[in-house]
Amino acid sequence: MPVFYEFPEDTRAYEKPALNYMIGSALKASMLSTQTGVNVTDFYFPAGTWCDLYTDECLVSKGEERELQTKAYDFHVHLREGFLVPFQDPFTQNIMSLSELNQKVPVGFKAAPVKVGEGRWQVKGSYFNDDGVSVQTEGNTYQIEIDNFSS
Repeated sequence: MPVFYEFPEDTRAYEKPALNYMIGSALKASMLSTQTGVNVTDFYFPAGTWCDLYTDECLVSKGEERELQTKAYDFHVHLREGFLVPFQDPFTQNIMSLSELNQKVPVGFKAAPVKVGEGRWQVKGSYFNDDGVSVQTEGNTYQIEIDNFSS
């Protein structure tokens, strides 16, 4: 969904909706897929801290554009502060199916805590455990919230 659905009060979020979109409330994707021969593009980041899922580098935005690489193979996914998401890397294990992924790669989590007080941080998220085999989905969703942990 475009960024402005998550940040409707942010007028800059309405600019360049094809370049800046949200995957739920926690993840922001930035990708230029309509042009070739472009090496860098300015992407909009709403106010807050955004951490790159793959490099763990975080950027703090006041509601501004940031220049990121945009070669044909570049895409960027940033985790919004205050959220955590499950994260597995199937590429290093040559995984070919969801059931094989669950057997060989443990589920880890990426977190971008938000400061809620002096030395206090919080994250929240949800996790749906799909084993890739069974049809039953009841009992496979977990809500995760960590509050009051110290820095």
